[in-house]
Amino acid sequence: MYDEEIARKRARRFFQVKNLSLPVDIEKIVKEYADIEEDYIPYDGDAICINREGRPLIILRKNVSENRKRFTLAHELGHIQIPYHTGMLSCHTNDGVRIDSSKYYQMEREADTFAAELLMPQSWLRELVNMKTNIIDMKRLINIICEQAQVSFSAAVYNLINVLPKGFIIYLENKIEDYYQRKSGDTLQPVFLKDDLEWVSFNSLQNGFIEHEILNVYWFFYKDILDEEVIDSCIRKYLEKYKLSKVLNEIINMQNYSIAFSLRLLLDKLPSGYIMKILFKPTETYDYLTSLETYVYPPRLENLDNWYNEYCQDSGKYEDKNLQIKWWYFKTSFDLKLNIEDKRDSRTILKNIIDNWHLEIESKRRVYGIVNGIIGSLNNNRNKFEREQFYSILKQKFLGIEELIFVIEHRDFNQYLVKKTLELYEK
Repeated sequence: MYDEEIARKRARRFFQVKNLSLPVDIEKIVKEYADIEEDYIPYDGDAICINREGRPLIILRKNVSENRKRFTLAHELGHIQIPYHTGMLSCHTNDGVRIDSSKYYQMEREADTFAAELLMPQSWLRELVNMKTNIIDMKRLINIICEQAQVSFSAAVYNLINVLPKGFIIYLENKIEDYYQRKSGDTLQPVFLKDDLEWVSFNSLQNGFIEHEILNVYWFFYKDILDEEVIDSCIRKYLEKYKLSKVLNEIINMQNYSIAFSLRLLLDKLPSGYIMKILFKPTETYDYLTSLETYVYPPRLENLDNWYNEYCQDSGKYEDKNLQIKWWYFKTSFDLKLNIEDKRDSRTILKNIIDNWHLEIESKRRVYGIVNGIIGSLNNNRNKFEREQFYSILKQKFLGIEELIFVIEHRDFNQYLVKKTLELYEK
């Protein structure tokens, strides 16, 4: 598994022991540990590191920029300094853009992390961020990193993201490979609506755009984040008596707070069973989001709203000039009550239910297949749930499946689910 902290610690220790300063004279340092040659490499890679006996050999690709060469050398030094990076490695340093789960790419990511920490120590980056309190100066901040650490624009951006304060969201547009990435240095994330930049901008206090020949940067600094205790208080005061619409009205209309973060915190704190459709009117972008431990899975329909309206226990709406939020509530917790007088096993109960309908053989097989498929998919993760929770999730998963209506509505179907759950947990 990729171990970022080990790689960073080794780089920090190396920086201290060698008493380095910026910009790091990386070529001089690497020559203490390895021979360096430049040559044409006949495949997509920046270097080859050969751990031969006595002294490693690093072969660098010819005709690359000086900053890329510096990062590649620091990357190869990482392979040499991290003990379990052995053998011959063909390296493509891409400033942390690509991710792969194989052992080879885990080592590559660790070497990238080592290189980034050695050339741009996080402690130094944090000092720069703290000095530049005016966030409109983002472009200047990146330029300072590039100039003082002598690294590429891409390397500066990717490593700056890791030390930015809470509330920064960065979108990166790679113009060469034609794809977008969303990055942030903090674990707390707002509600995103299909990566709609106008929605992100609507929630931001300040934002900007930095154009580069390879990597365009769209940056956003969010408005203040509402205190979690305020959201807890609103839920306690209004949810049971006035319903979710009142809670939404209270937290959305608090001035100067990011609605996207407020909605994310609300979803994390609501009881299970709530589903919200958040529509941003200016772009007509929307998404369906659920509170935690809600396992209601509707069929694939063009109009999900109608399905939610039909099967929910309660519903409502919040609306203003920019937002429309529809919400639905579903029961998600059920008592596991067994009819002890019924001595049948689950298989017999299901067979009796299906046989009542005198279906053709193929239709019966299809019904059995759907029922067993739903139970089997959940059973694969049974170790994650307590018995009662497993049963409650099963009840939710069968909700509104039209092909099974005659099964689901049968008086014995709940007894079947109870028996099936008990049988699975007795194994």
